[in-house]
Amino acid sequence: MRPMGNSRRVFLLDPHLEAEDFEGLAHRIRALSKSEGINSLLIATDDQVDCGTNTNSNSSESITSNNNCLPRFITQRKEVNFSGLGNPEPDHTWYVAGGYDPVQIKDIDDNDHIDYLLESLRKLAVAVQGVGTDTKIPIITLPHGGITDGGYALCMGSYVLATDETSLRILNPSRGLSFDPIGFSYILPRLGWEYDQESKQYSGCGMIMALAGYEANCHDMVETGLATHLIGDSGILPILEEDLATLPSWDQQGLVLKPRQYYGQSSNRNYQNHHQQQQKQNYLQQQLQRNPTPTHSHDVNGKFRNRSVAHLIEQISDVSADSSNEFPFDFTAIYEDGCDDASLDTDHVPYDAGFFSSPLVGMAAGLDDIFRQESSLEGLIERLKEVAATLDSTEDKNNVATATVAKTLVDRMERQSPLSLRVVYQLMKMGSTRSATMENCMAREGKAQRKLMVGSDFRNWLDHVQKFGGDETKAPSFQGWQHSNVKEVTAEEVDHLLS
Repeated sequence: MRPMGNSRRVFLLDPHLEAEDFEGLAHRIRALSKSEGINSLLIATDDQVDCGTNTNSNSSESITSNNNCLPRFITQRKEVNFSGLGNPEPDHTWYVAGGYDPVQIKDIDDNDHIDYLLESLRKLAVAVQGVGTDTKIPIITLPHGGITDGGYALCMGSYVLATDETSLRILNPSRGLSFDPIGFSYILPRLGWEYDQESKQYSGCGMIMALAGYEANCHDMVETGLATHLIGDSGILPILEEDLATLPSWDQQGLVLKPRQYYGQSSNRNYQNHHQQQQKQNYLQQQLQRNPTPTHSHDVNGKFRNRSVAHLIEQISDVSADSSNEFPFDFTAIYEDGCDDASLDTDHVPYDAGFFSSPLVGMAAGLDDIFRQESSLEGLIERLKEVAATLDSTEDKNNVATATVAKTLVDRMERQSPLSLRVVYQLMKMGSTRSATMENCMAREGKAQRKLMVGSDFRNWLDHVQKFGGDETKAPSFQGWQHSNVKEVTAEEVDHLLS
C-alpha cells in the first residue's frame, strides 16, 4: 500500500494471500475508510514490468511483480500507454485475485489455522464492503484479470471497474469445497437487483455461476451488478490514479467550509479580550462535558461528499451497471431549426448486435423455465439433460443454442464434487430467502467450508494435484469423489455440514 496524493493505492502483487495478509489488509482498509484526510482507496492490478524489475517466470499464471510499487502515473509520466495494461497471449488470463491458494495452505491439518484463514478472509470482505456510517471514503477496485472464489472479497467496495480482461469464476466445487465466507450465497441470488437490471428476472444467472463454474466476462459482470462500471481501455489507470491524487480529500469536499480561526491573534474580528475569551472557552468546555456532542451530528456538506470521485468514475467509464441496458444516445434529438445535433453523433460508438449484451444473461433467459420450475438439484440436472438430449434432433437455431448450453452446464456440473454441489445449492436456496442477510450467509458459508476442508473430497483432490507438482492448471480433472452423483448425497450429510 502506498500514498498517492489525496488517495491511497493498494498493489496486488500476488493473486493468492495468506491469513496474515488478509488480516493486515482488512485492518488497514478499516482504518483508511474512516479517514477524512483522503478521498478514496484504489485497489488495482497491472501486468506491466516496472523500471528495474524482472519478468516473473510464472507470468502466464499471475501478474508480473511490481517491486517498485509506484503508481502508474509516476512511472509512465512521460508516456502514458493507452493500448491497455498488457496484451496477453491468446487463451491467456492474468489471475489477479484468488483469495487463498488451497494447494499451499500452511498447517492444513491444524483446525485452528483453518479457522483463522477463513475468518481473516471474512473480515477482509466486511472491511471492503464497509460498515454503515463509519465508512466515509469510497473503495475502488480495478481488477485487470481473472478473479476466483474468495478473491472477490476485494471487489465488494463502492466501485468495481471491469476491463476487457476482467472475469470472475467460482472454482471451489471442483476442489471438493464450497463458497468462501465472503457472502456469495447472498450476492448471487440477487444479481441485477442493485441496479434494477434485466438479469434480476433470471435466477439462473447466479445458479450457473455457482454450480457450473461458469467464467463471467466483463460484460456479464456489469450486466449483473458484479462490477459497477466497464472501462474499455485499461490504459486509463494512470489517468485515474493522477486524478484521484489531486481531487480534494473528504473533509474538503463541500460548499459550506469551516470558518478560519486565528487562535490568540488580535486579527480575529471576534477577539476582544483574552481573559474574557478564556472564560468563555472554560464555560463551553464545562457545557460540552455535561452535554457531549451527538455521535451522529448533521453534516451540512454530506450531500457533497464523494461526488467528485463519482463524477470521475463516470467520466472514465464506457458503461455503468445502472444504465447498461440503455443506449446512451438519443437518435431523435434535433435542434429547433431542424439540424442534427452534432454532439449526439454516434458514428464513433462501437455498436454491434444490441450494443451491449451478456452471454450469462442470455443463457439464463434461455433456460429460465427450468430454473423457475425445478426446486431440487437432482431435478435441475435431469431437466438440463433432457434439453441437451435434443441437440441432435432439432434444427431450429435457437433450440440448438439452448441445447448446447444445457449440455455444457451438465458436463461441468458432473465434473464437480457431488457433495460440494449439494452444499452450494442449499446455500443458494437459504441465501435467497427474505430472512437472509449478508452476515448470516457468511456465517453459514464459513461453517460449511471449515468442515469440507477436513473432508475426504478436498483431501483426495489435494493429493491428486500434488502429484502434478501442486499446479492445479496442469492436473487433469479429478473424478475420485466420495459420491458418484448428487443423488447419492443424503440430506443428513448436507445438514451436518451446514449446522
